Amino acid sequence: QAFVGGSAVMKTVELKKVFSVKKDLNGSGPVVFAWHPDGNYLACSGTSRIVNISNRQGDAVAEIPLTGVAMAMDWDKDGEVLAVLQRDSTMVPLWDANQHKVSNLDTNMKDLTFLKWSLTGPQLAVGNQKGSL
Repeated sequence: QAFVGGSAVMKTVELKKVFSVKKDLNGSGPVVFAWHPDGNYLACSGTSRIVNISNRQGDAVAEIPLTGVAMAMDWDKDGEVLAVLQRDSTMVPLWDANQHKVSNLDTNMKDLTFLKWSLTGPQLAVGNQKGSL
C-alpha cells in the first residue's frame, strides 16, 4: 500500500512459484534460510543438521553437514561465501559458492548467537551471548 496525494493506492503483485522444497528435507520444526544476493542459490536447514543449497531451478547443488542445528545463515556481500551459525558449536562453516567447498572457521567462543557479513567488505562478525565479538 502506498499513499499518493493523500489517497491509498493498492498494487497487486503476482508471484510465480519457481520450485518447492520437500517438507522432510529440513526435518521437523523451524527452518532457517538465506537467499543468495543475486537469487542464484537458496540455502535452508532445520533439525536435519544439514544445510541444503539449491540453485534457482530447485536442483540440489550442495549439502553441508552440521554438528548442531543451524541458527542463522548469511551470504557475504558478493555472494561468494555462505556462513552458517550452528547451536552448541564454536565452528562456523563457510561454503565457497565458486569452488563448492566448505571450510570451517573456529571462533574459539561458546554460546554463539549472532553472525553477519559486512555490507562493504569481506569481514564476518560473529558474537556470543556474553557479548564477545
